[in-house]
Amino acid sequence: MKIGGLIVAAGLSSRMKDFKPMMKIGERSIIKRIILTFKKAKIDPIVIVTGFKANELESHLSDTDVICIRNENYRTTEMFDSVKIGLRYLKNRCEKILFTPCDIPLFSDESIKKLIESNELLAKPVYNSIGGHPILIDCSLIYSILSYSGDGGLKNAINSTNIPIKKIEVNDKGILLDADTKEDYENLLFIYNEKINL
Repeated sequence: MKIGGLIVAAGLSSRMKDFKPMMKIGERSIIKRIILTFKKAKIDPIVIVTGFKANELESHLSDTDVICIRNENYRTTEMFDSVKIGLRYLKNRCEKILFTPCDIPLFSDESIKKLIESNELLAKPVYNSIGGHPILIDCSLIYSILSYSGDGGLKNAINSTNIPIKKIEVNDKGILLDADTKEDYENLLFIYNEKINL
């Protein structure tokens, strides 16, 4: 089964006041850490939707063998619009897709493998009863998701398919940890350093 990866990195990072994808955790940038985790789980192809600072980010990723597609309207569109750009590209290139925003860098390849092994049409990892990322989407649902024009972004577009999203329990707090604000980022650094010092 061919599983693609979709990472959305088009936004302005306005709450962080820094460019999230290229901020570092350890020796790697946030986005390269996600790409590496996808590659460990044999995810291919991997698509990055860029926008804000696209030239800089695409140059940063030039050694990673990923596909970069631009959301040229990133300043006036929502994240779901970037998701749709990636889904359109991937829909006929794989059977399932793993989606994550670019600011959730510490989930494990084991969590990805559990999602894939579930073989569900829709699945998300759950830690302590809280859902996180990445989300597994079967490509048979992409047309329906792309057709959604209501509010609520990807979440409501997925709900509109009327396919229940399977919750896959994982022992991986990383599925929940994002870098939306400076405080979130400091927390990520603390948890990462805690892990490597165990």
